[in-house]
Amino acid sequence: MSFFSTASVRRLEPLVRHTVDKLTDALQTHKNSGEPVVVSSAYSGFAIDVITDYAFAQSYNLLDDQTFQKSMHSAFSKARSELTSARPLAVRINQGIVALRELQLELRRQVGKIIAQHESGIKPKVESRTTIFHALLESSMPNEEKALNRLGIDGFSLIRAGTETMGSKALSLITFHLLSKPHLLQKLRQELETVFPDPTVIPSCSELEKLPYLTGVIQEGLRLQYGVATRLQRVAPNEALRYKDWVIPPGTSTGMTAVLVHNNPEIFPDPRTFNPDRWVENPRLDKYLLSFSKGSRICVGITLAYEELYLATSGIFRRVDMELYETDHRDVEIKYDNYTPKARLDSKGIRVLVK
Repeated sequence: MSFFSTASVRRLEPLVRHTVDKLTDALQTHKNSGEPVVVSSAYSGFAIDVITDYAFAQSYNLLDDQTFQKSMHSAFSKARSELTSARPLAVRINQGIVALRELQLELRRQVGKIIAQHESGIKPKVESRTTIFHALLESSMPNEEKALNRLGIDGFSLIRAGTETMGSKALSLITFHLLSKPHLLQKLRQELETVFPDPTVIPSCSELEKLPYLTGVIQEGLRLQYGVATRLQRVAPNEALRYKDWVIPPGTSTGMTAVLVHNNPEIFPDPRTFNPDRWVENPRLDKYLLSFSKGSRICVGITLAYEELYLATSGIFRRVDMELYETDHRDVEIKYDNYTPKARLDSKGIRVLVK
């Protein structure tokens, strides 16, 4: 059974809910402190704690550090910035790869520990569920697919996908737009109060999914976050493809980017405007949403990403009052394609004051 199926992800909901509680509690420790909080780092910690608990049965507990300084968001960002900067090539490669290599080695140690436990017959500490890597080790896959090198790469891919694409970045973008447009935030809070009267108890994800405006906020956040910014290549090796009057020969690489589709004014009028109502008025716009790709190559974590977004967005904006701190549209708008979207190089992130 898929670990990212709807049924499997729903069983994970208590874990996500608990992590949302930790996130909002950590944000509240900065209330009236006058010190800005980089919410992108906070949200990265949230996403990492969820995916590491799910994958390894041992959360990294980054949210225990309420200063949000231990977030892996900085490791990925540093690596991408170094590798794409204008600094000398040798310096870029050295510093960029070192940041990623340190993370890869840590994940390799974690996976190696799970392999050793499995070979010794030690069961996961979390007996109510089997983790991804325990299930892979107990599967009928060939032994070479269960080797440390292979599973270590899988672990790195899981962490990166769960942190650097949807979870933390979409939440950060949603936070910026809601705080910069108070009337949108007020409208969201009014809707949340209808199913979320007690701020201490987050409704189930299935209840939250029925809220049209909350859904619009999340979909609009995903639209403007894009997911992957680069062109995703596809090849039909043995057949010619036809598009209108064009014939694409076999073996030709073709690609497209969600950035162009999501900013198409014929599909999304006034595309650079954050407008959740467009999704309320026309929910079928979702067929043009490419943040998770489409078809056979769709992101396997889409259901988990949506669960995190529904629970975290509702929990944050029902419980925490914030205002932007020295942050503007240049800190969220795409400036560079570093595989995932990147804003201006001198951006300090989405910073807020907790009130």
